[in-house]
Amino acid sequence: MSNKIKSALFMLISASILVGVGCAGKDKPSPVDLEVQAFAEFKAEIREVVSDPERAEKAIVITEELETSFDALREHLAVRSAKVQALNADYDAPKEDYIKLFNGIQKDVERNQQHISDLHRKLVEVTTKGEWADLKKLKNATMEAAITSIQSS
Repeated sequence: MSNKIKSALFMLISASILVGVGCAGKDKPSPVDLEVQAFAEFKAEIREVVSDPERAEKAIVITEELETSFDALREHLAVRSAKVQALNADYDAPKEDYIKLFNGIQKDVERNQQHISDLHRKLVEVTTKGEWADLKKLKNATMEAAITSIQSS
């Protein structure tokens, strides 16, 4: 094998190893971490965009309540999943137990949707049209991160 080929082969192998080592150390953040980061960025944006400090603080409080609601929802989904699995594991469970469980789940879903919707409405009400227009894109990204986080749990 000629020196040129050996040299090119050595460079190719070295580059491959360096790329592999460089990428191996980077852990991808979890969906929950991305949600936390998105809410932090959204709150920082509120502080920048909302001109009145009192309204900005109200918007921050509402956003924190929204964040807490998503955390509670994630925990609630884990409990709900365990209940479904437990009922499903009981081969003798009557149909009525399933109906009761899934009716309860449906009521929980409706209650959560209403709560999130109410918080969203409050957030819109505390901002001006111009401020909301500036916040809307980041708010959507934050909600998307929260939904992705919940779906991944």
